Amino acid sequence: MSKSILKVILLCVICATANTVYCQTGIYSSKLVVDAITNQRKSYQSKTPKPEKGRLKTIKYNNTNYSAIGYVYKDQFIEDFQLTFFDNNTRDTIISGKFYIVDKTVYIDGVWKQNTKNGMTYAVGIFKITNSVGAYQLTTNPKEGKPLQIEVIDIYYYKGFHNNYPAVLEKQNEENYSLTVNYYDMAGNIRILIVNRELIEKYGWFAIDDFIYFTNNIKIKYSNGDVFTGFTENTRTDDNMIHYKFREGVWTYAEGDFYKRELIKLPDGNYKFNVVYSEHKKDNNYAQMEMIVNKSFVDKYGYWGEVDFMLNIPDVKYTYKNGNIFTGKQVSTTNNINENSTSINSKLTQGKLQYATGEVFEGDLSGEWYRGVPIYGTMTFNDGSVEKGNWLIKYDVTEINLSRAETMTEKTQKIKLVKKYDFTEINLSNAETLTDIHKLAIRLYEDKLQKQQKQQEEEIAKQQEEEKKQIKEQKDEEAIQKLKANSIHKFGVYYGTLLFENKFILGMTKEMIKSQGDLPDLYDITINENIEIWVYSLDKILAAALAKGNSLAFQSLKKLLNEFGYAGTEALVREKYTHLPHQFIFTNNKVTSISY
Repeated sequence: MSKSILKVILLCVICATANTVYCQTGIYSSKLVVDAITNQRKSYQSKTPKPEKGRLKTIKYNNTNYSAIGYVYKDQFIEDFQLTFFDNNTRDTIISGKFYIVDKTVYIDGVWKQNTKNGMTYAVGIFKITNSVGAYQLTTNPKEGKPLQIEVIDIYYYKGFHNNYPAVLEKQNEENYSLTVNYYDMAGNIRILIVNRELIEKYGWFAIDDFIYFTNNIKIKYSNGDVFTGFTENTRTDDNMIHYKFREGVWTYAEGDFYKRELIKLPDGNYKFNVVYSEHKKDNNYAQMEMIVNKSFVDKYGYWGEVDFMLNIPDVKYTYKNGNIFTGKQVSTTNNINENSTSINSKLTQGKLQYATGEVFEGDLSGEWYRGVPIYGTMTFNDGSVEKGNWLIKYDVTEINLSRAETMTEKTQKIKLVKKYDFTEINLSNAETLTDIHKLAIRLYEDKLQKQQKQQEEEIAKQQEEEKKQIKEQKDEEAIQKLKANSIHKFGVYYGTLLFENKFILGMTKEMIKSQGDLPDLYDITINENIEIWVYSLDKILAAALAKGNSLAFQSLKKLLNEFGYAGTEALVREKYTHLPHQFIFTNNKVTSISY
């Protein structure tokens, strides 16, 4: 006897219905059989609901408690038509489906039902079936009917139980089956396992409890919407329940502070722990947190000991909602909210902050920040320029308002800015990146320096001009004082002072009057014995200018004559020399008459 047939016999279970044997065997199937039945099913799809020959008959077997309903012709069931076996006592269907013969062996492609202590089970698939002695055949003779033997060849769908919980096994492909168990009284969670063919071959088609215990790749859906997908460590309790200890995998959450938590095993044996934050967490600027967990920490703190991970692992990577990324170190502490809840406070320290806009800061983020920009390190801008320390202060940026907040984690990817500089107020609404700010700050700072330099140069030039003026005025004053001194020395204090002040009085000598420069050249002079008369004359001025050729005085007078005529020019000239008398009369060389 072959090992396969021996296995079939050993696994047969005698059920409550007398003289009926239901065999729940291990795998005694052949892909060739499944393919053959599948091909027959396709070729018979065009058949009519009734066979051309034969008739529908109900056969009640004498020595058993089951009957069969099917189309019979010449004492044989007709292939590719519905064949149903049912229990005579309960009238429940035992097995029902299309009847096929492959290589002289009988198969039913349909549904096999069994009544268990937990309820009715349903198996949809291909089953080898016989109720006769010897070969696997079906007899239509009521007197020859033997206990019905059913063997599973392939299962497409099976609805059974794990304890009293509904369990469904569904074929995914040639190698894998999906097992779903609904735990209605355990927070309503649903557990989904992938059962491989090897496990089915070892424990049989309906070994639901064994499938659950020996499969550690699992998916659990909870009634609140949370889902775990990953690996577990399984233990079996005395009441045949399976307890899970979660290992690496992925948690997704329907609500709460987190959208997803992942613990992924790496090729080197260590783990990557990743947290994706949800939109439900208020005042949270993080999008994601990631750290590498050494295997020794997992062994020490457990697979999901994230509090201990963060307290003992300084290296971390944060991705912010605005696209900024920090890679570096952090210091974490715990805060006990209550006896059942602990919060974690983390402070970033040394590391690299990569802005979504391209700039990179490397340094200590736990140090002082200025207007939302870290300053204890080096900032590299998109144009390749580099600044160390507080570059905003360096370029006189004394006030900066980043549109959302004063911390880097709250900045949006496109930064809207209005800055006030100490030298002017400028709207930087077009500045979208720190590089833009840096360039504009430098330009404005250089403009300020240029303005300051120009202002200093203007002040120096003004000061120099003022000094020149003071020197000239001092020199002029010295010259005037010298002229005054000379006049006084020559003509005495009384007359010398009057002449210095361009004042003329009776009694002055002609020598005194002539001492006033070219004054005689401006008068027509007539002499009659001891009387001399001077009369102011424009012609004299013109003649004097003409004698000097193209002098400035000549050009000026010529222009005046062209514009105002003789009388007008004389009036203008007289206005210029308002201190001069119109006429002097000298008698014996002394002024005896002055008229204006």
